Amino acid sequence: MKWLGGLLPFLLACFVSSGSGSDLASMYQAAYRYIEADSALRSYCRDFLEVDAAGCTLAVADSTIFMEYAMYASKIAESTEGEDLLATIESIVRRDRDRAQTFESIPVGSFLKLDKSREGAAMGLFFSNPLDDVLMARVVGHFSVGKSFRELAQFNTGVTYLFFFNEDGTVQRVVSGVTHYD
Repeated sequence: MKWLGGLLPFLLACFVSSGSGSDLASMYQAAYRYIEADSALRSYCRDFLEVDAAGCTLAVADSTIFMEYAMYASKIAESTEGEDLLATIESIVRRDRDRAQTFESIPVGSFLKLDKSREGAAMGLFFSNPLDDVLMARVVGHFSVGKSFRELAQFNTGVTYLFFFNEDGTVQRVVSGVTHYD
């Protein structure tokens, strides 16, 4: 019976939908491809980390971490046509609180099938669990193997991405910006 507990998160990741039929694996893959190709991330790497393009490498966390969408509720609410702005923001805040109580990590590393070598990476890439058809990712500079997102973010900078997906699972739009952590 003990093996069932280890199997449950994997099954959830394989079968849980983001809310509109978007496939989880394709959401994470599309977000990763976008981030890998993002010229703004290269600028961040050059300007904030003082690393050239060749050294601007990503280490991807194996599993998702809990991220609050409430900080970006107004950006998310902009994409909900015809809905009351305040009601949408309140809903996101309430859902964040509920998600924090029941958070289960998704093994995103199995979706991306990347080289596991993280030594020497300049940045760490962390994904959230999706909120309906919105996915958040955070890239944190000065990556160090074995440190958590919280440890890495302390007195650091990074880039936060919000990916908005269409019903068919394609990226509709992306909002990103440099984040300064205290």
